[in-house]
Amino acid sequence: MPRPCWSSSRLLVVSTDILCQHESWKAALEGVNYMDRGPAKIHFPLVADDDHEVSRKYGMLQTKNSISQNIRGVYIIDPENTIRLIQFYPNEV
Repeated sequence: MPRPCWSSSRLLVVSTDILCQHESWKAALEGVNYMDRGPAKIHFPLVADDDHEVSRKYGMLQTKNSISQNIRGVYIIDPENTIRLIQFYPNEV
C-alpha cells in the first residue's frame, strides 16, 4: 500500500474541556469578524479529551501536579503517527 502524502493531512483540535465547552468556543470563534472579512465557519473536528487519555499519551499535560491548567500546544503528526513537531506556548497567547 502506498504511503499517504502530506496533502492528505487533516486538522483536528483536542481539548481537555467537555463537549459543551467546545461548542461554546466554536460558536464564539465563528462570530469573529476578523479585519472585516466576515465570520468563518469551523469545519474541522473538535475532540473532547475530558478523561485526558489522548493528552497523557502525547505528553501534552504541562505539569504532573495539575491537569486542570489549559494546554496550549501544537502537534504535527504524520499519517504514520510519527510526531513531526511539538510547540508549546504561554496560556496568555
